[in-house]
Amino acid sequence: MKLLMENWKKYLAEMGVGAFTGGKLQLFIPRACPDEKCSIQKFQDIKPVKNGNTAANKPWGGVWTSTANLANPGTLEEAWTSGWNEWMKYEMPNWMNQQGILLKPTTSNIFHIENEKDLEKLATEFPLKEEGSSFGFFRGSSPIDYEKAFEVYDAIHFGTTGGQSAYPDPGAWDVESTCWKDLSVLEILGTVSVDFEKPSLGY
Repeated sequence: MKLLMENWKKYLAEMGVGAFTGGKLQLFIPRACPDEKCSIQKFQDIKPVKNGNTAANKPWGGVWTSTANLANPGTLEEAWTSGWNEWMKYEMPNWMNQQGILLKPTTSNIFHIENEKDLEKLATEFPLKEEGSSFGFFRGSSPIDYEKAFEVYDAIHFGTTGGQSAYPDPGAWDVESTCWKDLSVLEILGTVSVDFEKPSLGY
């Protein structure tokens, strides 16, 4: 773990911490489940990106991550967190896992959805032709053909370059997150501890 932290600090010093493509490490957290079907070992079993339920307007498959941050910077605690991890603490605590995988992007061929203009551009460039009604409860935009989009881009990122959620949500992305086409565009840095504590509300 100590070597991992030293390499991380060296990487940030070399790459900078500003732009998403210039130094934002990613955290993959497998969903916890009692029979180990969602364990770390399943990380290599990545499905190709496919168009999912159009009501949710998000791809299925690929590698899903959220921007990684130290949970308690400036301390000796070496736990990591992300927007996705913080969301799970309140919305889906039964999905949480005490371990995750720290990843380093090796591509800058990423489409960023940070505002309505970005979302409209992606939907216009890769429209999904639907049969029947296009109504969906979670629909945040016109349906996107993610299979076609991933023929052009290595990843699609929803959120700000600083690792925060953005508006509007394409559908049911919920928090700042990235869908990567596969592991070929990510370097695996290693397994890390994930912040598992739900913050106190103070009363």
